[in-house]
Amino acid sequence: QFIDVPSIDASIKVWAPSITGDGAAAPRISITEILELLQHDPTLNQIMPLTKHDNQLWAINAWKVFEIIRRDVVDRTGKSNKFALGPQGVDWMSDEEFNRFDRTVNSPAVSGSTARHAVTNRDDASIEPMDRGEVPNFINRLLERWLRWRHATET
Repeated sequence: QFIDVPSIDASIKVWAPSITGDGAAAPRISITEILELLQHDPTLNQIMPLTKHDNQLWAINAWKVFEIIRRDVVDRTGKSNKFALGPQGVDWMSDEEFNRFDRTVNSPAVSGSTARHAVTNRDDASIEPMDRGEVPNFINRLLERWLRWRHATET
């Protein structure tokens, strides 16, 4: 059976298995399941172009992916923006991980001219930023968890 989806650029990346809270490997979502979501899910279609590596927009695009996923979780669970993805919500990231991501992509002191903001009111130096290589890994883990969650809630 063929699935008719809009034309998109796609790449396949092999990630290390995600680990659940009890130490077991979480099930992977297959490319077929992703294509099924692409066929009827405007949120995934909105995210896919933002996952391309772009040296000039990497921080902005990473934040957009985070923001789109967070909005989808908020809409589907009723959790507040602040808690939707953390331990009090779907538990896909720790507060520390979020704070490190937030500081990295928002702060011109950390990300230079690629940061989301040109000027920040505060730049909490006590929060260790992610290095630039950690940001795509963080977004990939978030995207994978969201895809698995969406597929589970759709079936």
